[in-house]
Amino acid sequence: MSNDPVAMNAPRRRDGDSMGGLLDGSTTFEELRERAIALRKEGMSRRQIRDRLKVSNNDILNRLLEGEPPPEWTRRPNAKDDLRARAREMRLRGMTYDRIQLELGCSKSSISLWVRDLPKPDRPPRTREEASAIAQRGWEATLRQREIERQRTKLAAAKPSSSSTATPT
Repeated sequence: MSNDPVAMNAPRRRDGDSMGGLLDGSTTFEELRERAIALRKEGMSRRQIRDRLKVSNNDILNRLLEGEPPPEWTRRPNAKDDLRARAREMRLRGMTYDRIQLELGCSKSSISLWVRDLPKPDRPPRTREEASAIAQRGWEATLRQREIERQRTKLAAAKPSSSSTATPT
């Protein structure tokens, strides 16, 4: 090993061209793909295949493994697979996001991601009275807050201030 500080800090490269022999012509893409698929079928992970074939370029690795499913041992279960399946069932039965959220106890954003490809349920049009009641409920909080502010303003105006009670000299 050299004591040259420049050589010590130089990046180390693996043997070969880091492209599995594609650059130096020692192999063709098709041969490399066959080897990659064979390794995948043996149950190797992407990292293991990459290291074995000396391919450091992820784009090339993606092309080599295109269409090949990952080995079962590399798959991890999703924590909410069962909730997702139930949400999809419920949506197909015509339930709304709000109703599904109440039933399953998960967020609307998750529900939206899980069922967005499904058709929206048909809802009967609202009557005039229903629409009016919904609008009234929406305004109730705003009207309450306005009334509270109005009462505060009236109370503040009714209180005698210290400057108005002072007698002129």
